[in-house]
Amino acid sequence: MKYFLILLSITLLFSQEKRLHNHPSEFQNSNSRSNSKKQRMENMMIWRLTDKLELTVEQSESFFPQFRQFREDIKKMNDEEREIGDNVQKDLSDNRTFSKTGVRNIQKRYFKIQKLKIDIRKEFLLNVENILSPKQIAILTVFKQGMVRDMKNEFKDYKGKRRPNKKKSGF
Repeated sequence: MKYFLILLSITLLFSQEKRLHNHPSEFQNSNSRSNSKKQRMENMMIWRLTDKLELTVEQSESFFPQFRQFREDIKKMNDEEREIGDNVQKDLSDNRTFSKTGVRNIQKRYFKIQKLKIDIRKEFLLNVENILSPKQIAILTVFKQGMVRDMKNEFKDYKGKRRPNKKKSGF
């Protein structure tokens, strides 16, 4: 059944790619292209997560709805962080002055969001304890860091294979 889920995920990935090739890129606005990239990344993450956790069908049916809700909650927090960063960047580009109190308020808001993200993550991991085995929870706890590391290494390997003759200069 694990192979069925992996096959389904791969099929979804390729069907997304095929759909993109039906329309020339000049007819797609940049927003739809970025959304399709996000969707492909999300599919890849789900595929890797299913593979790493070795989920059964029953586990998948219970786990992924909670996982999707967790991802939506984290996305909201990330959007709030981005909004804070955008406001600071706008203030910097407008050459506005910053007061100590104003900066402390920015920091309080930012760190409150960071703490909330950690709390949401803890709650999610506690909620899936009745679905996953202790080994699966341990894998899930460090999954993101491992996936990011793996993707960086894969990108480096891909980039190295694309330009094998190009030598790095000292500059």
